[in-house]
Amino acid sequence: MLSSTLLAYLLITGSSALAAPSDTPARYIVQLKDGTVKSSHLASLGTVSGSGASSDWDEDVINGYAGTFDAQTLKALQASSDVQEIHEDVPVKAFGLKIQTDAPWGLQRISQHDRVHGNDSSLDYTYRYDSAAGTGVDIYPINEGIYVDNEDFGGRAKWGYTYFKNETTDGNGHGTHAAGSAAGTRFGSAKVKGAKRFTTSEDVVNNVLLASVAGASWVSKQVKASRRPSIASMSLGAPASKVIDQTVDALVRQGIHVIVAAGNENQDVKNVSPARVPTVVTVGASNINDGRAYFSNYGHLVDIFAPGENITSTYIGSPSAIEVESGTSMATPYVSGLVAYLISRDGNVAPHVMASKLKSLGTKNVLSNIPKGTVNDLTRNDIN
Repeated sequence: MLSSTLLAYLLITGSSALAAPSDTPARYIVQLKDGTVKSSHLASLGTVSGSGASSDWDEDVINGYAGTFDAQTLKALQASSDVQEIHEDVPVKAFGLKIQTDAPWGLQRISQHDRVHGNDSSLDYTYRYDSAAGTGVDIYPINEGIYVDNEDFGGRAKWGYTYFKNETTDGNGHGTHAAGSAAGTRFGSAKVKGAKRFTTSEDVVNNVLLASVAGASWVSKQVKASRRPSIASMSLGAPASKVIDQTVDALVRQGIHVIVAAGNENQDVKNVSPARVPTVVTVGASNINDGRAYFSNYGHLVDIFAPGENITSTYIGSPSAIEVESGTSMATPYVSGLVAYLISRDGNVAPHVMASKLKSLGTKNVLSNIPKGTVNDLTRNDIN
């Protein structure tokens, strides 16, 4: 089904907590100045040597030691003429491989180089992803709302802002489907089980112009207030419009990653807003046979393709509802989720740097039915 109802909502894919300062002694790495004899230094500072100071590295690597020091000892170290620098030890963030075995085909496709074989309606595919997958990143999909009681959101969805009509539900299903593909615990490319997520909806009553302008303006205010890494995922489109283009470009200039559906008219994306904006990431749709989906727009302004034909994801009607839908609107949230995934794992970067990273990770020249002048690049995480 190719949906045309267009609204907007906010999805936060995780939250980060800062630990409160501890009164207990902390562990530090002490780097000594060149020429300093470590044994002599330790002897001169008995409080250090008595605090568990040790080193497990050769002195040709670093002249220094590690230890757990209280505030008094740390002060003495800071005053020592032998010390070049003191580094507080921090836990290394370990990123582990996660393997999901009940995924839709689209998730498996974006986590491997090779083509997927099988039925595109089956839910027995394998998705390999990093355990960080989306933590601490806010996704603002500009779409059509969300059925907050779908179990794939795990109680993390909360209705928020509504524009025009006073509605607090997704009456069409399109927005819920896209939300699941971005950050559902089963259907999403970004998964943060147990993390807090909030959802807000902006009902624009099928008015694409207002959807883009009002939705983007609201997102801008939220990001300015939160100062968190943020993504605007826009599964909408309209005939070429300067006001839409300028509004969306302003989000990018604010540092927000904007991911946009290429559109479903099988035409050059240069005729579609905001997909034609050069600063956004414009997403075309592919099918399980690694062909460009028959409806997907194309052209030199398309940045990347993602699975978008016969995609299973969350839906409306009951907490366990799922549905199969097709469209570049379905491809877009896969990329939005992947951007959240990459930010949470590697840190945030400027939108143009992220766009380049997405393209560098993509699987090259595997898609058929790609018109001349259109990129042949399929979205992929870098697990395989």
